[in-house]
Amino acid sequence: MKKAITPIIAVILLLMMVIAGAAAAFFWFVKMQSELQSGTEQYQENVYEKISASLSWENAEYNEATEELVFYIQNTGNVKIPANNESQEPTTYWIIKNVDQETVCSTKWDGVSGSPQCISGCGSNTNIQVGETHRFSINLDGSDCDIDAYNSGDMFYVGVYFNGKASAAGTFEK
Repeated sequence: MKKAITPIIAVILLLMMVIAGAAAAFFWFVKMQSELQSGTEQYQENVYEKISASLSWENAEYNEATEELVFYIQNTGNVKIPANNESQEPTTYWIIKNVDQETVCSTKWDGVSGSPQCISGCGSNTNIQVGETHRFSINLDGSDCDIDAYNSGDMFYVGVYFNGKASAAGTFEK
């Protein structure tokens, strides 16, 4: 006489295995869904921040005597934009091109190793508030961005990149 598992015990064991498999699949699905959702939320926040950040170049004046460039940028978006002039990242970069689109300089505003010194309008805790027209004053004298060699009346193009959050571009005349 052979002994075997009774059909009732076999059904109970099969049900327990099915329930254990379903529970494992459920917890795996919940974990995957949670990870995907948090990644999507972070992506949406980054996209929203980039879409919400908008700047407009308003005006610029260059003083040949002091070699100071003063320009105004308006925050037309709905998030504040940092105007950081420190050497640590993220920081503010800019590029100046002459009328022939040749790069005059491409540098930070930290006043270190040839970069121009931001006199006013930027700093470690400075922000361009929503709706604000912000004034910047940059000293170009003796920096990589010095434009003494150019003629009075020459036109220059400027692009300013604020901490990877937003950018503005415009022109000024020497």
